[in-house]
Amino acid sequence: MGIVHENSASEGQVIIKHPTEDASPYEINIQKQIIEAFRVFDENDAGRINIENLGIVVRALGRVPRKAEIKQFKAEVEDPDAKGFVKLEVLLPALTNILLQDKWKPASKEQLREAFEFFDVRRTGRLSPTFLSKLLTDHGDKLKEEEIESFLSTMVNPFRKKIEYDKFYEQLVVPESLDILENKRKIMSEIKDEA
Repeated sequence: MGIVHENSASEGQVIIKHPTEDASPYEINIQKQIIEAFRVFDENDAGRINIENLGIVVRALGRVPRKAEIKQFKAEVEDPDAKGFVKLEVLLPALTNILLQDKWKPASKEQLREAFEFFDVRRTGRLSPTFLSKLLTDHGDKLKEEEIESFLSTMVNPFRKKIEYDKFYEQLVVPESLDILENKRKIMSEIKDEA
């Protein structure tokens, strides 16, 4: 089963409505990215995915929603006729809208640095793994113990037994290539070059 625009559909294909006349090439490019991420989890090319994979699809597009936001989004896009699934035809406009509004954008390198420095009152460039573990379990999206252990195992300096946070900004920041609005000019330029 393929995913096609309505003017080229045949039996057994998921139909994506033709973009409105005012849809920009930029918006169409965003939709292509969503479809590509969706297809990774679309078993048997059925035009739907398990709702538990929705967060992964969103994160594959460079967004980092909180657990509560994903929970709400799941409720908005879940197929009422097939609980536990999301259809592409429902997800595509909803997620396109979110990306166009630049929601769920990840923290920048500078924001991460400021956050670490806020807790590093002595300005040593280091944090205690115990302290960071407590922060991750007690505040914001509470992480599971296994998630924290996995995260900390890559960050703790084995000799100092501290987290030297300035060495990990690059690993913690979502690459700019996934930041849709930051790359709008580049995308628009590529689209113009293809025309």
